[in-house]
Amino acid sequence: MRIHGKTVHRGQLLVITALVIAVIFVGLALVVNSAIYTENLSTRSDSNSEDALSATSTTFGTIATHLERVNTRYNTSYDELTQNYTHLTSDFQQAQSNTYAKRGAVFEMTALNQTNGTHLRQSNQSRAFTNASGQPSDWQAAESVGGISDYTMVVNRDSLYTDSGGSGLLSNSSTVFLTDDDGDTWELHIYETTAGDVAVQSVVDGTEKAACEADAAEVEIDLVAETVGGVPCSTLVFAEGLEESIDIEYHNPDEIAGTYSLRVDVVIDPATSDHYVERGVGSPTATPNIYATTTRMTYATSDVSYIATKRMVAGEPAYTE
Repeated sequence: MRIHGKTVHRGQLLVITALVIAVIFVGLALVVNSAIYTENLSTRSDSNSEDALSATSTTFGTIATHLERVNTRYNTSYDELTQNYTHLTSDFQQAQSNTYAKRGAVFEMTALNQTNGTHLRQSNQSRAFTNASGQPSDWQAAESVGGISDYTMVVNRDSLYTDSGGSGLLSNSSTVFLTDDDGDTWELHIYETTAGDVAVQSVVDGTEKAACEADAAEVEIDLVAETVGGVPCSTLVFAEGLEESIDIEYHNPDEIAGTYSLRVDVVIDPATSDHYVERGVGSPTATPNIYATTTRMTYATSDVSYIATKRMVAGEPAYTE
């Protein structure tokens, strides 16, 4: 046999063939090994990513728990709130750091910002929505509010203004009245229908929405979940159309009785307010709360570096400017 003008014996041909086959097998081995390495590397990366996401979920879930705990147990002053919140988060940071260090990971948590606010509440189910002095006139519950959370009320049907079919229904019924910096308004009217149901009707800058009704002696209105009597109300969109900071007022407060609770991102001192009293003295009350905190979390290993920053609000937000 001739290859490029040279004679090649059968034995040489066998040697050449064997070398070619060997090279092919070596090449295949390298490809297979490369695929296995890539898969392992990917698996390790996915595992570390899952650990980072798990650390994030645990961290911000714990912060939410800490906020609720200090706001409930340590709310006599903002100093007490801050000290206890700092203590709880510092303990958590140290415990997490020690746990992840054993796995070869670095965990850090840094508090970037804290927003103090106030928990406004009336817990007397038979009391009207009047201010602390009990006057039946309209009153301002909070001014220049940039955030509202955890807003619920339970109203007594028998206390409500009753629809008599006249033209003064909305002007005479009890109303949560919101106004933003531009003068736009959002109203929530609550009254009893001629059929004996509790009706909840919003008015967005003068435009009336369809009312949602519930047949019960006491009806819960959840302004975060936007439900009336536990049933979603499609026309109830809290603070719809409003922007920037808002003022909260109660109009015709003597035409409604029951309880309510909300948190706002402004400080209201009952000692200097004619509308509120301290907890344990009467109703309604204004209690110091941490409204929100902003925290940065870092999780790092030799393969993954993950940073997450999140603002946590105490309670579900109903409105954010």
